[in-house]
Amino acid sequence: MSAAEVTARAQAKAFTVRLHKVAPIVIRENPDAKITLDQLNPGETLGDSTPRRIGYLVRMRPYLVPLDSAFARYFKGESPVAILDRLHANLSAVDAVQEVRMKDLPAGTRAVYASKGRLLELIEDCNRVGWVAFEEEPEIRAKFNKDIVL
Repeated sequence: MSAAEVTARAQAKAFTVRLHKVAPIVIRENPDAKITLDQLNPGETLGDSTPRRIGYLVRMRPYLVPLDSAFARYFKGESPVAILDRLHANLSAVDAVQEVRMKDLPAGTRAVYASKGRLLELIEDCNRVGWVAFEEEPEIRAKFNKDIVL
């Protein structure tokens, strides 16, 4: 994964986090738009997957359009639809470069990368379960992070 992809994904994540923080306010103040919080929910864990994050941006856009001006005040006056479009274009561009590089790799290397990806997902699942299981014990819960194994 390239530094450009990491940066683009982090920017997209920061955008969606901000959007979700203010969405209840915007939706409540604009009932005529008939948009619900569930419609802005990704419906899946996006994790570190660039394709899933791209898909989420695409799915979210139609629900954001009717509320564009209402959300803009929480994005320093900038249109969140324009921000989303820019983030989508950036993520798609870096993902395309990554996919071309992956296709050029030997099959064995691709298989190793796929295995590493599955292993990382399992580690993240263990961390999620640990956070839930030790919700009342923050000192134990804090130990559930992938920094230990990376």
